[in-house]
Amino acid sequence: MFKLSIYFYLYINLIALLLFDCEINDRLPQNLFTGKANMLNEIVKKFGLINSIEGYSYLILLFIAMPLKYIFGYPLAVKIVGMAHGILFIIFCILLVEAWKKTNWSLKESILFFVASLIPFGTFYTKNRIKSYE
Repeated sequence: MFKLSIYFYLYINLIALLLFDCEINDRLPQNLFTGKANMLNEIVKKFGLINSIEGYSYLILLFIAMPLKYIFGYPLAVKIVGMAHGILFIIFCILLVEAWKKTNWSLKESILFFVASLIPFGTFYTKNRIKSYE
């Protein structure tokens, strides 16, 4: 069990490093040709990617895992998919706040993205709006 929790911890840290460009990229020299516009574009692309992934995980949870639990009596599906969706939703919220702060989106726009993430198929509605910021 301890070995499994270590692997899970390393996996979550790897995701954080890839998504948030934490420790590793902070030590690398900055490219002279990247400007603020490219950094903002990268943040919006990351947010758009996690927006789509989180939307798919929500649909899998609602339309596959929940019926498996309540119709077929297989509760493990909700535990697995629910945990994965929860982690993705937390990452979605963190990236939403980061994109909101760095791209100067309006509060109304950010609230729209958050509320749309709570509605099934809502993240796919906001996908085009996010692409317009890229």
